[in-house]
Amino acid sequence: MIYCRKTFLVIALAALALACAKEPVTFTPPAGEKVFTAGITTKTELFNGKAVYWKKNDNISLFDGVANREFTTTDAGPTAKFTGSASDAKTYYALYPYQAGASYEDGVFTATLPATQTAVVGSFANSLNLSVAQTTDSYLHFKNVCALVAVDLQKYFEVTSIKLEGRNNEDLAGTLSISFDGEGTPVVKSITGASKSITLSNDGAVLGEGVYYFVVAPGTYSNGFKITLTDSSSRTKEIEETASVPLARAKRKKYTVRNPYWFTRVVWGNNLGLTPAYQYANQFRAKQASDLSGLGNSGVLSPTLYDENGNVVTRANPNGGNPLTTPNSLPKRTINSNIGSFGGSGNLNFSGVTVNTTNQCGFICCIYTNGRGSLGETSVTEAVFVSYIKDDTPVTFAPFAILANPKTGGTFPTGPVLKAGLTTSSLKIDWRRSFYYYDFSGNADHVDGAPDNEYVDTFLRKLWAAYSSPSPANYGAKAPVSYYANTSDAQKAKALCYILPESYRVVVNPEKWIYAGAYANGVFTGEMTYVTDGDESKINSGSTFTPVLIWFDERF
Repeated sequence: MIYCRKTFLVIALAALALACAKEPVTFTPPAGEKVFTAGITTKTELFNGKAVYWKKNDNISLFDGVANREFTTTDAGPTAKFTGSASDAKTYYALYPYQAGASYEDGVFTATLPATQTAVVGSFANSLNLSVAQTTDSYLHFKNVCALVAVDLQKYFEVTSIKLEGRNNEDLAGTLSISFDGEGTPVVKSITGASKSITLSNDGAVLGEGVYYFVVAPGTYSNGFKITLTDSSSRTKEIEETASVPLARAKRKKYTVRNPYWFTRVVWGNNLGLTPAYQYANQFRAKQASDLSGLGNSGVLSPTLYDENGNVVTRANPNGGNPLTTPNSLPKRTINSNIGSFGGSGNLNFSGVTVNTTNQCGFICCIYTNGRGSLGETSVTEAVFVSYIKDDTPVTFAPFAILANPKTGGTFPTGPVLKAGLTTSSLKIDWRRSFYYYDFSGNADHVDGAPDNEYVDTFLRKLWAAYSSPSPANYGAKAPVSYYANTSDAQKAKALCYILPESYRVVVNPEKWIYAGAYANGVFTGEMTYVTDGDESKINSGSTFTPVLIWFDERF
């Protein structure tokens, strides 16, 4: 009814104008509201990396033969209804996204593909992927004009931009002239104001791991692509693909770019016979100096780098200098004046060690950097653990350094070897005293020290308080790490850790080694006491030793 009234009014006005005017008047009918449905073959963003979905507030240019009209949707999904005003036409032509400067004349769209694109992990920026459609009804079957180049960024954590170039000086972006071929498929006829490169960035923000997409002009890139990464320190890394890349519209080429310097462990080995080495790294036991100085090349051991999957990583230092440093800020627990040292070249040196018969464990730390000075350089804090034992040691553990994830915890085998004549019934051991935590993270809330230090709010002091809550904490108590002091299952579930009497396995309870939202990243040590006659009541006054310690790190 509304449209009929407008029609009658237009006819009346037109008749009046013809009657009064001396010259004929050309009249354009007023635009009316129209709705078009757009299908899935267009794309504003990737969904789950593959499908193409519209987003709420997407807009398109609709060409009605009179003007470039903006149509908008409030839908989201594989199809969307676009609403706007346009004149009646036999055929409508449409462009995604709406561009005020775009045009459609003589069968050719003119639209801009920008050379600077916003980086979006897992997709590309909205209003970027050019698509076109034509219709004689209200359904717009959009088709992609451009192609995609995907870069899967792996183990890079400081990249701020990614640049893509064709290696044969091809045009990647600019003002595109687009027409339909005989089958209704869009074809890029030419590019003016062309750019030879496209850069992905996000206002200088660091791009996380994931897949990033370039929207590029389709074509054959005869010598492949060059990808340039830039980090927050303006360091760059180039990756080149030299093979020809035919890249048709609506097709994708993917490159996986993994940081060659990325690693998670530095391994000098162990002398406990434990395999695989990267899971039981850097644990060495000795009764005498030759047990250590006889390892490797006269006590000098070279490192091997491993990634999170146990794959060997190439050691590289393209800018020179030493990969290994031992700043004074790193924690250590020494048994005597020399339990080993590190060389700047990355070696571990046991050649000058001295061994005390103390039944104690200690450790030294270093920072190893792979690719120093290069984009993607990776640094890892690593510890080497040393256990000195003597002939009357009641039990030895292999491993004696427990590598535990504080978030997940677990029950860890220790491979106990009991002194001849002892059994698990006669040898009773328990954590009892001299508790200490050495922080590796630098977290201000995870202060080194003992729980009973009343002058410093140490990390262990906070954990002791959490164990005792809601009751007041006894900071000198053994209960938070004792098996025998926690008699019920409920009490044991509250404990931070303890050692099982029947197997000497170490239990680390999950979600206990945490404060202020940050998990432990450091080493816990404590003296155990033991009796060899099976009398649990005498453990507290028994002989002391430090046969085991726990290294907490979320990478374990």
